[in-house]
Amino acid sequence: MTTSGAANAWFRIGGTVRDDAGFPVTAGVAVEVFDLRLGGEHPIGTAEVASDGTFVLTYDPEMVRSEPGASLDLVVRAVRTPARPGAQASVAGPAPQGEVIARSATRFDAGPVEQVDVVVPANAVPVIDEYSRLVTGIADALTGGGEAPVSPAGLVEDEKRRDVTFAASKLDV
Repeated sequence: MTTSGAANAWFRIGGTVRDDAGFPVTAGVAVEVFDLRLGGEHPIGTAEVASDGTFVLTYDPEMVRSEPGASLDLVVRAVRTPARPGAQASVAGPAPQGEVIARSATRFDAGPVEQVDVVVPANAVPVIDEYSRLVTGIADALTGGGEAPVSPAGLVEDEKRRDVTFAASKLDV
């Protein structure tokens, strides 16, 4: 990624994908970002949705504009796709093949950094059972913060250490 000079400044679009009850949508969903123009939507790129429901796509705006300096009018679509753990965002690459399950309102005249959230109808995504949600949340919390990851087996709950109590409180479980 090049960031030298105004002509090579990259843009960033990020946001969240949540169901209409406010829970993050993570399983089997990706996002596609498009520039809306007369004549239709033109692809900018795709991004996987993280375990907390967030996505980020960084792109070169000049490569996707209809003409130099033209405005970007962004639309984010949530699409059903097979989950691919560890996949990265791609710019103007092939879009995930799948059914569009939700789309954002158009963000007209998008700037260098945009936050666009997408709300997916709850019946359009698989229901994640409570156990899976908790295990994923605990695993993410145990590997975050830049410290050495801790396995659940390494948690201690006794008079001196309250790791399980701390983790449960931190994860709001």
